[in-house]
Order: sequence, then structure tokens, then C-alpha cells
Amino acid sequence: MLRSVDIRVDDLRVAEPDTSAESGTGRLSPAGNPARSPVRTPIQFLHSRAGKSSVWLDAAFESAGTHRLLGLLVPLLRAIQNDELMVIDEFDTSLHPLVARFLIQIINDPEIVGRRAQLLLTSHNTTLMDLQILRRDEIWLVELGADHASVLSPVLRAGPRKNEMIGKGYLRGRYGAVPRIRPDLLAATMRTSAKTKQPK
Repeated sequence: MLRSVDIRVDDLRVAEPDTSAESGTGRLSPAGNPARSPVRTPIQFLHSRAGKSSVWLDAAFESAGTHRLLGLLVPLLRAIQNDELMVIDEFDTSLHPLVARFLIQIINDPEIVGRRAQLLLTSHNTTLMDLQILRRDEIWLVELGADHASVLSPVLRAGPRKNEMIGKGYLRGRYGAVPRIRPDLLAATMRTSAKTKQPK
């Protein structure tokens, strides 16, 4: 699975947990990020080197994206095998956009997954709002209402065409649910702050 997204790892191994009090780093949390814990489960990655012996590296030397992907793959494969629903908040954190798209395509591929496993995710990555990998009815937006409560609404309510570029239209405000950016407010605040720091 790692090789399929161009992560050049030849093998993985998991050592016995290190329960010493000093070891609190290097463990992967369920979200796929390094976590601190009194029990350390070292994961090592085997890397080949041209003309040299292969070398095992601790997880601490791997990128945040590799950690994240490894943390996602186990529950993703379990959901696929058991026809389950997998719910992920901030799905593509530390993932390359093409890797995130690939994972969505996997779970949407009936030849790989069948038709029962499902993925429910949140993301700020507008490149995932693409009708080549998702249906129009599968894209929903979250917006703060007047009472500061979150309101969930489908993109489908705006009547997008079948070939519409949803991500680009979203950033232009076509579907709503975009933050109201106020550069004038920030500039005024910074000018006021600068004046108060000037010597009299």
C-alpha cells in the first residue's frame, strides 16, 4: 500500500513494546501522528540504498505524511474487509492531494471494496471536491449560521452541472460556506497596535 503511493519503503517491522519510563516518542497514534505514551511500540522502515546495504530507520525519521498514511491504512483496510463505515476528521492532514484522491478512489472502487464499505470525511482540501471521484450528492458543506451553530447543506441544492468544477466554484462563493475574510479589519487592528507602541 505504501509503495502504491510512491513511498519508497521496502519493509516494515514492529519491535516489542519498550515500557521504560524514558521512552515516550516514536509511537503512532490512531490518527497516524506521533504520540507520547509511557509504552513505546517502535515501528521501523527498511530503505534500500543504491550500491549499499539496506538500512532500518525508526519511525521518527519518517515524514508526517508517512505517519498519517500508515495510521489510516489499517482502519481503512479493516473497513473495506468488514463492510464498515469509516469516519475521519481532517482526512487529508499531511497527505499529498493526489494521495488523498487515491484513497477516496480505492473506497469508491467496487472491484476493490464491493458496495458496502463507506468513508465519511471532513476536509478543507477543495481538490477533493471533484466530480471525477465523488458524486454531486456526496459533497456537503458546513457553514456557521447566525447563531454560530454549524449548518450542514448539500452542494446539490445549488444545482451544479454534471461536469462542473465544484472546487473552483466553491472558492468563488457559488455554494456558500466560505469564511468572510476581512483584511481591512486586520490592517486597522495592526495600525492601531503600531501606534500604541510608538514612543511619545
